[in-house]
Amino acid sequence: MQKGRLGLLIGVTVVVAVALILSVVLQSSSTVIDAWSVDFIDGSMFISDAGSSHGGFEFTATYWANISGVSSGSILAGDEIVLSLKLRIGLGDPLEKHEYLFRLGYDHLQDTVWLKDSSTNISMIRVDSDMIWNHEFDGYYIASWGGYAPSDEIRGNISPMTFGLPDHYYVELRLKLNLGHIVS
Repeated sequence: MQKGRLGLLIGVTVVVAVALILSVVLQSSSTVIDAWSVDFIDGSMFISDAGSSHGGFEFTATYWANISGVSSGSILAGDEIVLSLKLRIGLGDPLEKHEYLFRLGYDHLQDTVWLKDSSTNISMIRVDSDMIWNHEFDGYYIASWGGYAPSDEIRGNISPMTFGLPDHYYVELRLKLNLGHIVS
């Protein structure tokens, strides 16, 4: 009886080991893609030399902001995009550059959108209730910073120097995006 049980134990062990090996081989041959599609809806950027969203007002400007994919087709998180800025309202245009090439990313755990290049890291948080602009930008991803801005006006991570502006300027970038989860 002992030999029969030992043989059965060895046989079961071999079958389990073969099944485990086959499972690993089959899983590695079929790649699962977990990605996020990004549809641009609307965007704007506001700058002020006052260093905060409201007050001072010696100079302010508002820009239309648009993102588009570098390659044709849908934009996916991880793709290169072009951020284009066009003056909408302002007393002159202090921006020397109006197009920026970034890699766009999305962190679904923190619901954060980021734009990166070799020297820039813009991190935008989703704002469900925009109290700074009386709910005008509810549901937008926003990054804002200013040298004299109160803490409740600083959201995400952005620098005015990215846009060639003095480091004390207030800058607020807002993007309304529709993000879709893709699993295939």
